[in-house]
Amino acid sequence: MVRLSGVVACALALLFPGWAGLRSATTASGEPSGPRTRLPPPTTVTNEAPPFVPFVSAHARTERRRRHQAAPTGPRQVLLTFDDGPELSTTPLVLQALDRYQMKAAFFVAGRRIMGRTPGAIARRRLLQQIAESGHLVANHTVHHDDLCKPKGTAAKVQIAYEIDHTQRLITRTLGYAPKLFRAPFGSTCTALEQALADRNMLAVGWTIDPQDWRRQSPDKVAAFVIDRLQKMASRAVVLMHDTHLTGPQALPEILAFIDDERARASRGETRPLEIVEPSVLLPPTDLPPSTIEPVITDLAHNLALVPELVGLGQ
Repeated sequence: MVRLSGVVACALALLFPGWAGLRSATTASGEPSGPRTRLPPPTTVTNEAPPFVPFVSAHARTERRRRHQAAPTGPRQVLLTFDDGPELSTTPLVLQALDRYQMKAAFFVAGRRIMGRTPGAIARRRLLQQIAESGHLVANHTVHHDDLCKPKGTAAKVQIAYEIDHTQRLITRTLGYAPKLFRAPFGSTCTALEQALADRNMLAVGWTIDPQDWRRQSPDKVAAFVIDRLQKMASRAVVLMHDTHLTGPQALPEILAFIDDERARASRGETRPLEIVEPSVLLPPTDLPPSTIEPVITDLAHNLALVPELVGLGQ
């Protein structure tokens, strides 16, 4: 009986590594398991984190300058975003310019461009993988780039669900994960769309500087517009451009050169700092990374496998 009690106690210790301060120190093969990440005990649980404050409002459209406003201080922060791609003839130009200046951006992908089995679709999926592998952020921009707030009632809900979910599936099949961010075509917003995003735990992202590079205009004009807004910006800006029209990619090197020059001037104390922020600032913090719980699950599965052998010792 004493022997069986010891076996049961050992089994409990294996099932619950924190019981009586015991923890399994070997694997099934007898090799040391090494240090494992452990979940904090209940006594260390802190209060809920403060609400996530987006880098820019989802409803932001253009930067408005107020009269009689105090002179801005502190660093200027800029986020670069590109919509509607990827496109084989133009997106690589954007990637080359960003890589040259070692800057990152967010790409809001149109699902129709990576949908299907044509050689073009396959090549664009590979290009999307290159975007992600280069450290840029990939986000959802619907399948067909329709105004999701035009339909009403049930038709709106059906279209919104399809445009968001199908793009999520297409990107997930290509990259292995689903985006957390969304940008509505035309910047549309309505209750049905906001509810759909909330149901999916997705965030909408707006913009503050829109040079409308999709229109027929010269790259020099687009670059001049963006640079003028960056010079006058107060604190934060999100630049909206497109990697599917040649004008934007052609204007981008001049814009990035200006930003790079401003950073050099700021290092000499000649102007306020101008920072290109990582696209990850758009993402809300995760509550519990998957890697935190995985060691606990692994330990539990291993310990459960040993219980039959331990109970057999008491027979």
